[in-house]
Amino acid sequence: MEKFVVKNKKKTEIANILYNPKTRKWSMYINECMDLSTCPVMLYCMANKRKFKLNNEWTTKFIRERIIPPSRQNINSFLKKYKIKEYNEYDLLKLNKGKCCMDDCYIDYKGFVK
Repeated sequence: MEKFVVKNKKKTEIANILYNPKTRKWSMYINECMDLSTCPVMLYCMANKRKFKLNNEWTTKFIRERIIPPSRQNINSFLKKYKIKEYNEYDLLKLNKGKCCMDDCYIDYKGFVK
């Protein structure tokens, strides 16, 4: 498993994202004790509903909202420039750290975990 951490501008950990490279599946665990006003909208909505563990489907949606979409004009040129063989959430997330203009959060790659 590989770990990513969603952080706000104060570097507070909002959530942990796990990625299994063998199955190419994601999962997310939202910090139950965080200040909801400092997190991305999707995580705010989930935490407000008391849903702190997100499955592959919801975690992938969250990540896709924070990376370049596959429909972006000249996406192939972009992938080639950064030596990414094919469009995939994993490589793009590591590249841009999930930075988004809608909030002050980012996603930090932590590496392999047991």
